[in-house]
Formats: sequence, structure tokens, C-alpha cells
Amino acid sequence: MAAWDVNAAENLKQEMESTLDAINIDDVQSEGMTIRIGGKVVKLQVTEEVSLPEDEIRAEYSAKLTEKLQSIKGILNEKMSEMTYMVEQNRQDFEEKERELQRRLSEANLMPNITYDQAKAGLSVVKGHKDHRGEEDCLTWLYQGVYWPKFVDSNPIDPKYAKRLISPVTLEIVTLKDRVTTVTVRKTIGLSKFRHYHSMGGDSDCWGQWQIPTRWGEPKDILAIAQHAMGVLENVNTRSPGDRSPSGLPRLNTLEQHVLTGAEARNVYYTTSRADERAGIERATDSGDQETRGRTGQVWST
Repeated sequence: MAAWDVNAAENLKQEMESTLDAINIDDVQSEGMTIRIGGKVVKLQVTEEVSLPEDEIRAEYSAKLTEKLQSIKGILNEKMSEMTYMVEQNRQDFEEKERELQRRLSEANLMPNITYDQAKAGLSVVKGHKDHRGEEDCLTWLYQGVYWPKFVDSNPIDPKYAKRLISPVTLEIVTLKDRVTTVTVRKTIGLSKFRHYHSMGGDSDCWGQWQIPTRWGEPKDILAIAQHAMGVLENVNTRSPGDRSPSGLPRLNTLEQHVLTGAEARNVYYTTSRADERAGIERATDSGDQETRGRTGQVWST
């Protein structure tokens, strides 16, 4: 649109110059003289042309008119040049702002659209992370879950004792563009590191042989990672513990003393207290069946 305005201004300038150049004093001619006598009109006609002072006057008038027209043309050119310059500047400003907007849109990290059902499942997301400051494409996903060890080496823990291990936690998943960089268990309040049996040094956690997906495309992918991670944490592998005495949890050797074997290990049911249910922690059904123990055991097999 701006480019069209520049062309239109230039065309208008040329048309106005052509109009001024077409003005000719010689085209200004007398249309003759008429005399009214009573009820009659007498029209005088030219029969012969002679040099009269009128020709000198016309020549002088023509020169002055030409001079005035040139002055008008100069003023017109100046104003049209100013208008053309302004239009060109506006065009350049518009194109610069358009390029900047396109750049910002291409670099912008738009927040993913989390559905209500995904939010109900415990998923939320925020921009940025303390370890990726300045990275515009960094996202921190927060999954509200429950740390609840139910097995030790795929053998069920006494449900009465397992209830004492229930701890609401927040699983933190950090992504950079389409890459998943870290998966860490944190405390729900304050997001400091939650220490458990497979916590490693610093903020990292051990996930056994489970290969955390390195790419994601939609929030449902992050939700699937979070839910699988919480399932991995249900089994404690005594062959590769990261912390045998995590803060707030019993020592690993104490936990082993509450493992059920033989007939006691069959058809184990894990229940929750009313306080847990008020916090949204639902009662677990038969988690001690052979199928569940086998699946969890495969994650930690060495």
C-alpha cells in the first residue's frame, strides 16, 4: 500500500506539471465585440490585423505569466517532494516494524495450550527456569503427583507401613524448544529438591533403565512422561540406590524389613487415609499383583 502511494504521488506531480506547461497566453483570445442598439445587437468582426499596443501588452503579460507559472511549479515540486519523502519514510518505518514483528513472532515461545483435563491430571507450565535464564524457548512443566513407594525389588511393602511413605510431590520437567532436558522430583511447596531413595548428587535423580524421551511435541507427551516417572518411583531397587537414608523417609534397611513375601505378598491392597483423600490422593487398588510387580521390576532390572 505504501509503495502504491509513492507512485500515485509521482503521477499526480507529473499531471500537475503537464497542466501548468499547457497554459498558453496565446490561447487567450477576444471573442469579439457586440453593440446593442435599441432592440438589435450589432456584432463587430475582425477584417484586418495590425500591430497595436495590445500585442506588446500580451507579450509582457505572457512573460510575467510564464514566470509566475514557473514559480508555482517550483513550489509544487517542493511540496510534492516533501510528500513523497514522507510517504517513503512511512513505508520504510512500516516495513521495519513489520520485520521486527515477524522476528518476534518467529522467536516467541508461545505457551502450550493445556486442556482442562490435563490440568485436572496435575499438569501446568511456566516460562523459564533457573538453569536456563535468558533462553526464550525454555519451559518448566510442573506435575502434581504423589511419591508412594510400594515395592522393594518388585516385592510389595506392607500396606500399613507404605501409607506412612505417602508424600505429595511436584515432578519438574524442563524443556528447551522440543528437547526434554531434565526430570526432577521436587517438594510441592518451594520446589526444593525432594530427597528419595534414588536421588543423586545435586538436583538430579536416577531413573534406572528407563530412557526418558528426549523430544516432545504436545502437552500430552509431557503428561505421559510425568505419569510414567511416578510409576517408576513406586519401586525401590536396592542394587542401585542413590540415597540410603533420604531426609524424611526411613532408612533403606528399615524399609526392607517391611517387605512382604510368600503368601502375604499376594493380592496386596494399598489404601489411603481420610487426610490423604482430602488432599486428592485416591485409594490405590490391587497394586501387589504379579503383573504390576513384573512391569515395575523390568524398569529397574540390571
